[in-house]
Amino acid sequence: MSGATAMSRGHTQRAAAAAADYYRSCRVPERLEEALNLIYHRGPEDVYGHLSSYFAAFSEPPIISDIRGRKVLDGVGKVTLEAEVVCTVRTIQKRVCAAAVSVDCGGLFTCEAGEDAARLESVETAIRWIRDSIAPSVRGMEPGEQSAIDQLLSDYFRVKKEEEKQRRDDESVLPPTASPPPPTPLPPSSKKKASGKGKKAPAPEKPLPPAEQQEPATRGDLAIAAVSLAVAKSSAVLLDLPLYWHIAALKQQPPPPDLVTPVPLISLLSCAKSSPGKLNLMKEVMVIPKPGTATAQSLDLVSSLQSQILKQMETQSKSGSRGRYEVSSGSWKSPDEMVDLYVDLTTSHAAIIALLDPFRREDQAQWEALGKSVGSKCYLLADMASRSAADLLQGSKIPMCSGSVLTLTNGTTVSDLLAAVRLIDGQERLTVLGCSSEECGDDGVVDLAVGLGVRFMKLGGLLRGERTAKYNRLLAIEEDLTHSGTLGRQEEFQFPALGKEPGILQRLEESTEHRKTEDNDVLC
Repeated sequence: MSGATAMSRGHTQRAAAAAADYYRSCRVPERLEEALNLIYHRGPEDVYGHLSSYFAAFSEPPIISDIRGRKVLDGVGKVTLEAEVVCTVRTIQKRVCAAAVSVDCGGLFTCEAGEDAARLESVETAIRWIRDSIAPSVRGMEPGEQSAIDQLLSDYFRVKKEEEKQRRDDESVLPPTASPPPPTPLPPSSKKKASGKGKKAPAPEKPLPPAEQQEPATRGDLAIAAVSLAVAKSSAVLLDLPLYWHIAALKQQPPPPDLVTPVPLISLLSCAKSSPGKLNLMKEVMVIPKPGTATAQSLDLVSSLQSQILKQMETQSKSGSRGRYEVSSGSWKSPDEMVDLYVDLTTSHAAIIALLDPFRREDQAQWEALGKSVGSKCYLLADMASRSAADLLQGSKIPMCSGSVLTLTNGTTVSDLLAAVRLIDGQERLTVLGCSSEECGDDGVVDLAVGLGVRFMKLGGLLRGERTAKYNRLLAIEEDLTHSGTLGRQEEFQFPALGKEPGILQRLEESTEHRKTEDNDVLC
């Protein structure tokens, strides 16, 4: 009996010695003593809460344990994607944050069953991507590794995009050697016929350049944007930072001492949205508040104007003519004539300080001519005429303009936006951050706009819950920055010089080629 007791006692002593060595190697006694001394001098009511906070600083950083994709509904009840990040935080699995991204129907792939079926198929494909490939690839990484995670997402998307392109080529019924479509002529009905002796026939009008074929979206591509945004939001939550400060830190180190909220482009009227295939003069009338105007004051003004206009406004559907711009009922003008019209409008009405998509992307000559004429007093902004952030970084052609509207959608990552904004800033142009035409309730785009430091933000009108939620988020951010004394001052409007120096297109291409030649790296 005594022998067994002695053996047990010896085993306990060896275990205690081993435990003491282990805790000393982890510096537990030293840190415990330091924590107890600190807490004693402070005398807090919640002693264990302070102990927990103190030792949390020495715990292992949170790591991603899973990413989950699910179907949710957007602002109009259509299916879209939400990605959720699950992390292991101090040995416990926690659902940290989720982000929803709307399907961009502008490049939605064709589907015989219709747009809704195509949308559903894309969302379900995105969920499979997340479950089968993306989640296993990022498992074990820290949410703060935004750049590395976005690179994995971009590499994966590049492969999937090529697979989708190959699938479309295999299913195509057109022969490989099919010639491109001829330029679209102006409609015969719009040309005046010569009649009577001695009257000269009108000079033939230049044919319109053919519309660029829009590249179809890749099935499941919205998984890339949703996961990227969810990772950024999760990292901000775990760092106990507002998302806008986290984005500002990703863009610039050290982060700026203060942040400037973007000027909202607030839609007052929307028209011609339901006339596909027609080039109408005016799609939206937007109010641009003066720099320095508080967001609350701007929203109050627009709300008042909107209430007055809604009482008088009557919507009417009008037919158009293909290839021309309808400036009023039955009045159509060529792209060259539209340049003169825009010059007259901006000269006669000094309150017009921005034109959004005044032409198609294909009307490059007219963009340049208009920029040389009015670019010193009016912003020319490319939205539908622009490209995605990822395409912009690859030097894709965009019109000569004051700036581009960027959106976080489909295959775009947060890192793509960061790089695109840096690039545009370097070209002395401005950035507008916008929303997809099919909006969801996620208000993270507002934090992105503030953190990225964009000049303008395009959120639409003061209608529908998903839009007002974003304006409410902008109000909250401005209030937080004001209370913390970190709200920067908005600069007066300055118009980039257009036509007097290499345009953004040329300089983007030169920058891209220089980097490719220099180190054969991807532009970032």
